[in-house]
Amino acid sequence: MARDDRYMYRGGSVDWTVVAGARIDKEVQDKIRELQEKYPRQFTVQEVSREQLRQALTVAKHLEKRKAREAKEQARLERARDERVRREVRATENETRKKDIARVVSENVRAIEQARAEGKVFAARELSEAHRSAIRSMRKVRRYEKVQGRETVASLGLTGERARVMEDMLTQGRERQRAKVVRGIEAIGRESRDRQAAERTAMREAERLARQREVDARRRELVRQGVIRADLANVLDVIDKAQARVGDQVPPGLENIRQLRGGRERT
Repeated sequence: MARDDRYMYRGGSVDWTVVAGARIDKEVQDKIRELQEKYPRQFTVQEVSREQLRQALTVAKHLEKRKAREAKEQARLERARDERVRREVRATENETRKKDIARVVSENVRAIEQARAEGKVFAARELSEAHRSAIRSMRKVRRYEKVQGRETVASLGLTGERARVMEDMLTQGRERQRAKVVRGIEAIGRESRDRQAAERTAMREAERLARQREVDARRRELVRQGVIRADLANVLDVIDKAQARVGDQVPPGLENIRQLRGGRERT
């Protein structure tokens, strides 16, 4: 009651409820009268019967339960809204990723065809990076679509073998729609492997020629010093050339008309 006194002193209002017939200590009764006299407009005391108190408590409990249910429902709605937003964001991201893959693959395939027509080539490293980037992005797309497919099938109430068949049908339909993109990714991969093989062949040939130049230089020095005759050196050269493995001619240039970085094009 001292706290109520300080509260009303600062301008607040206090309502007290007492039960008719209930025992109240004299000290409390005296303090109630004191507060009524001191704050006649701010301090009110209402007397209720035991039945009224029981009804009031019942109503209070009912209101508490209703508030708890409303709070629980509100939390459920908020979670559902957050999940819906997350789904929409993921769906948007996936659509953007699919469009980016299709665009980048198309541009890279077109650049490869143009380079081939002009007698130019891409470096294997650049093609390999473009191919790996496209593969990673496509894996993300397929993982997302697989989850979405399962959720779609579950929403239809399908289970067991029927669910599996429906999921397979959905997957096949998606793959048919992006068949051109998949072929483009495979084309980039083939070009990358071809360029890697060609560059390995070119490197081995360059190493062989370097070793042959060293041998030729030593032979010339031996001829100059008179250690071996010139005609013997010529015979050895013929033997070396006959034994040398002749690979495919390295395509000219090895210069890039574009650089493919992370599945995207950089001029």
